[in-house]
Amino acid sequence: IRMPTHQQQAFVKGLSEGYKSVLSVLMGVKIEESETFNEDDRNNIFAVVEASIGFQQLNSLVNDQIRAWVLEQAVEAVALIENSGQDFSQDMEFAGLCYNLGHELDDHLGHYDKALEYYEKA
Repeated sequence: IRMPTHQQQAFVKGLSEGYKSVLSVLMGVKIEESETFNEDDRNNIFAVVEASIGFQQLNSLVNDQIRAWVLEQAVEAVALIENSGQDFSQDMEFAGLCYNLGHELDDHLGHYDKALEYYEKA
């Protein structure tokens, strides 16, 4: 997913202030609630999904990819901020981003050592 710079900045700010809120909005994907311009297309797509992995598993796969993408964006944002040369030691937005990233790594993914790195940065 590509975003213009101003949207990227707003997204990172959202991650620092409400990581769970961002995730809940993005991960609320329910393929079975999707719409198409052509009803026949929708019926055909739904038939393929139902005949293969089903909506629950497809939703899970899509949401896992969204979670991974959000995590990747947060890691990249931290690296960009750290490499900017600016003093971020008193930056509450940066601290919030690092804390939320650590929390995601710790609570949801079980990457405790990596989470600790981000908690320390916060």
